[in-house]
Amino acid sequence: MNCFLGIHIDQSDGIYIYQADKIIDVVNDLGLTNYRGASTPIADDSLVNRDEEKLVDNETATKFLSIVGSFLHVAIMTRPDIQYAVNRLASRMRAPTENAMLALKHLGVTGFDTLCTVSESY
Repeated sequence: MNCFLGIHIDQSDGIYIYQADKIIDVVNDLGLTNYRGASTPIADDSLVNRDEEKLVDNETATKFLSIVGSFLHVAIMTRPDIQYAVNRLASRMRAPTENAMLALKHLGVTGFDTLCTVSESY
């Protein structure tokens, strides 16, 4: 069995678990096609902490909630390295701001960038 409930399992040289399909779906949901890679999951923690920011519209807020939920699933199941960034973004779920959306896009780029790096070794 190579895949179970969307989690890929590779036992060629040790045991590796990853959710490549889920991360690719999330990055596509964010609309990230042309991007530069990022080395850290959250660019600036102050992006998430600012309270005086402009709130996003309802459609963007719904998208924000959905994508943060997807990242929560990925972080819990296979990517503990992004857990802090995802939890910081989840703290803004009640009232997502434009800066929180920027931080979410940064996390999406990081998730895809590290996914590609890991996947090439398989």
